Amino acid sequence: KFPSTTPPITFVIANTMVESEKAVAAPTNYNLRVVETRIGALMLAKHLNISEHSACVNADPLTYKTVMDEYFASSYPGDCDPAVRKWTKRLTAMLEKADALFGAHSQGFTPKECADYLCTSVADLMKLVHTDRFPVQAERFKLLQRAQHAFSEALRVVKFRQVCESGDTSDGCFSALGNLMNQSQDSCRDLFECSCPELDELCTIARKAGSLGSRLTGAGWGGCSVHLVRQDCCDKFIAALKLEYYSQRFPKLSDAELEHAIFATSPGRGAVIYTFD
Repeated sequence: KFPSTTPPITFVIANTMVESEKAVAAPTNYNLRVVETRIGALMLAKHLNISEHSACVNADPLTYKTVMDEYFASSYPGDCDPAVRKWTKRLTAMLEKADALFGAHSQGFTPKECADYLCTSVADLMKLVHTDRFPVQAERFKLLQRAQHAFSEALRVVKFRQVCESGDTSDGCFSALGNLMNQSQDSCRDLFECSCPELDELCTIARKAGSLGSRLTGAGWGGCSVHLVRQDCCDKFIAALKLEYYSQRFPKLSDAELEHAIFATSPGRGAVIYTFD
C-alpha cells in the first residue's frame, strides 16, 4: 500500500516524444540486453557450481532469477527469513557474486571469452541464447554492468516495498522513495545503458522543478518518464516541464497534444479478481 500523506503524493507521467526505432536498433539495444543477461546467467551458474542442476539445465532461457533461486535453494535450504529480509540478503549476495565473476572485465567479454568460459563454441553459445530470434551486433558483452543493474534494480524494488510497508509518512519516507527512483534512472543510464539524452534531460529538469524522484519507465531509449511529486506542487511542476522541455524541443505541440504528453495520476492498487458466492 502506498503511504497516505498530507499533501498526497502523485506520479506525473511525461513523454519524451522520442520513439526508438525498435526494428533498426534492436541488435544494439533491446536484443543485445537480452543476450547479455542470458550469457551472464549461464556464466554465473557455472561460477556458482550449479550449471548442471536440473533447474538450470532445463531453463530455456536461463535467467538471473533462476540462477539466484537455485543457488539459494541448494546452498541454504529451509531459508525462513521474512520476505524483505530474504530478498535483500539474496540480491546483495548476487551482486557480490557477479562482481567476483565479471569485475575483472569491466570493458566487457568477447563472444569467444564467454564461450571459452562455458567450454563451448561461439556458434553453440549463440544458439543457446537464441540469437536466431534476437540478432545482435556487438564486439563485447558488458556482463558486469548488466548484472549489476539487474540485481540492484530488483533490490531497489524490495527497498521501495519496505519503505511503503513501514508506515512512515514523514518527509523522510518520500525522500527515500525518491532516492530509489533516482538511483534507478542512474542505473538505467550508466549500467544498463537504456536511457537516452531526452530522458536524461527530462529527469534533470524534473528534479530541479521539485520531483522527489524521476526515472524512465518502460524499456527505455525514449518513451515516458515517471516523477514522484507532491500534489500541491503538481501544477507548478507540470508547467515547469512544459516550459523547459516541451517548449524548447517541441514548440509546435498543441495544447491538446501537451495534455496527452504530460499528466498526473495517483498511485493505486494493482489489478485484482473479485469472486462472489
